[in-house]
Amino acid sequence: MALNPDPSKLETRLTLRDGRRLRVRSIRPADASIDRAFFAGLSEQSRYMRFMQHLAELTPRLVQQFTNIYDTREMALVALDNASGDEAIVGIARYVAETGRVRHFERRRRTLRPR
Repeated sequence: MALNPDPSKLETRLTLRDGRRLRVRSIRPADASIDRAFFAGLSEQSRYMRFMQHLAELTPRLVQQFTNIYDTREMALVALDNASGDEAIVGIARYVAETGRVRHFERRRRTLRPR
């Protein structure tokens, strides 16, 4: 079962309750630096809960694995905020299809603070 044969077509905008607008799209290899920045902004506890080990930073191999999705059975969506002028990841959802069903694989998010 393929999740989407062309994930580049998955893009939308969301408006949060506080009026901020986020762009949601599939992750891309060019997102490596903002993925690292997102990870760096997570608390130590959040990192541990996501990886079940203490990681000070993402290894280059993990960044490549997280940002290069070529398998039609995987999907990674990022929520992006451009309020500061530079696009930043504020949430990531990953899914993997297994034998005809979709199973939640990983979700990372950071709580957005009201302005």
